[in-house]
Amino acid sequence: MKWRGPGWWRRWGRWKGGRDGRTAQAWRRRRREGWVLPSSRALSEFLGRAWKSGGERIRPENLRIRAAAVRTGVGSFPCWRLDFLSGGREFVVYWKMLRWWYAENSPGFLMQGEPALEPG
Repeated sequence: MKWRGPGWWRRWGRWKGGRDGRTAQAWRRRRREGWVLPSSRALSEFLGRAWKSGGERIRPENLRIRAAAVRTGVGSFPCWRLDFLSGGREFVVYWKMLRWWYAENSPGFLMQGEPALEPG
C-alpha cells in the first residue's frame, strides 16, 4: 500500500475520466451521483465502530482526514487517509472513498490500518 500524494485525483480523473476529460467536472458528477463518499460520512462510519489493536481499545485523538490513494495488487483506488493518536501510538487508516455495488464480487479497496486494527 502506498500513499500517492495530493495530485492523484487529477491523474485518476484522466484514467477513469468523464467524457469531457475535465477532472473537476468528472469528480463533481461522481459526487452528485453518490459514488464518492464525503469525508464527513467516512469519519462517521469509522468513529461509529469500536476498534482495537493488539488487544487494546483504540480511542482516536487529534484525528485528521485527507484524500489519498492506495495501490493494491488489483489496481489503484482513491481513499481517505485518517491520521490519529491513541494511547501515545500513531495510527494511519486508509478508508474507502468510493461506494461499491452490493453484487460486486471484488469491491476494490475498503479499509487498511497501520498498525493493524480489528473490530472490537
